[in-house]
Amino acid sequence: MATFPSSIDSFAGFTSTDTLAHDNHASQENQQETAIVAIETKLGTGASTSTNNTVLRGNGSGTSTFDQVHLATDVSGVLSASNGGSGTSSTTGSGALVLQTSPTIITPIVSDFTNSSHNHQNTAGGGILSETALSLSNNTTNNASASQHGFLPKLSGSATQYLDGTGAWNAFSGASFTVSPTGWAATPTSTGTYFQLGKLVIVYYNITGTSNSTAASASLPVTAATPASGNFNFPYRSIDNGVAGAGAGQAFIVAGGTTVSFFKDMSSGNWTSSGTKSIDGAILFYIAA
Repeated sequence: MATFPSSIDSFAGFTSTDTLAHDNHASQENQQETAIVAIETKLGTGASTSTNNTVLRGNGSGTSTFDQVHLATDVSGVLSASNGGSGTSSTTGSGALVLQTSPTIITPIVSDFTNSSHNHQNTAGGGILSETALSLSNNTTNNASASQHGFLPKLSGSATQYLDGTGAWNAFSGASFTVSPTGWAATPTSTGTYFQLGKLVIVYYNITGTSNSTAASASLPVTAATPASGNFNFPYRSIDNGVAGAGAGQAFIVAGGTTVSFFKDMSSGNWTSSGTKSIDGAILFYIAA
């Protein structure tokens, strides 16, 4: 009795004296027929013939054909990368499979850089970072300070403000100071206002009163520096003994001075020691530090 496909059949065989009528002959023929039918059943039916690079594959109930392997239906499990597979049963993203040696990745989305060696210090590591790649928000984390370089603070939106050395936006507004004028009979009416931008100082004076001296002076809000010329000179509007000068008066500051001297004209002329003495104008100088 044939045992295929459960096991390989074993046939008794014949001797040289056996005839067709011998019992062993008939039994073996029957066994062979059964084995042939079992093999046909195992292979299935179909008119396909083998060709290069094909395998015999079942394509239905009791049928078969020579065909290439269908990866979508004929293969299961994980095919290793060494055998041309991905070596994984799960994927993320879409597009071509990327291997580890010198890959070219097009428009990837990297969700976490925690374990990456990415840097922007050279071109190969992504060093060219354009402005459009930045995402800025309203925080001061990396603003410039007195101890480090950084970003410019957010603009104030006011055309009348400036950014000072502490990183704050301030309006251009003058500060009042005590003028302490000398050369007048009594305390004259006086106004003193100054602006300081870095080392540059702009001072406005308006002093009017009765003169009692041929000289006139007033205090400076800050100490002047020592210029290359040795002193500071500026014109202003003067009135001497109630008469406005035909030309400008002269303001004079010595090197490192704390006061300014006023003359009624640019020739360093002295004042009349009586009558109305008036000074009106702005002077400029700079400080040492």
